[in-house]
Amino acid sequence: MSLLPRSVTFPPASLVIRYEVDTSELKLEEFSFVEQAGGFAVTIVRLEAEETAIQVDVEITATAAVDFSLYAWDSIDREEIGLGTTSASTEETFPASILITFLGPLAGPPEELDIENVEVVEGLGSANMGEIEMDYGEDDRDDYDQLQLALTAAAV
Repeated sequence: MSLLPRSVTFPPASLVIRYEVDTSELKLEEFSFVEQAGGFAVTIVRLEAEETAIQVDVEITATAAVDFSLYAWDSIDREEIGLGTTSASTEETFPASILITFLGPLAGPPEELDIENVEVVEGLGSANMGEIEMDYGEDDRDDYDQLQLALTAAAV
């Protein structure tokens, strides 16, 4: 039996949770050089006697992982309340340009060249983490069931 009259309707509800990014990481999974006119897309950026810099176009596949902290506004105490943390990850494939700086004379054998620096100069601007939700932890029901089995076995 319902205590509400049939004419009562409930409006849609919403919940606002604010999040902050705690840590973010982009882990390289694989990359391939972009081919252009039968070769690779390479541009010489700096050419000096002992230092050479080239820009190479590549396609990168990487996993983006982010840890979030979640907060809700307490309108009574007029402060934010921490609700916990959660994590999300996604795999992204994107075009990028990398800048490679070599030290050593180009006229010599390639083994004498040292790679001084590798820098991604054009890459992934952002990654969509999709919907995130609070992590409520593991289901304690499994622990309860294991305890009940152990007590039952001990009683027998």
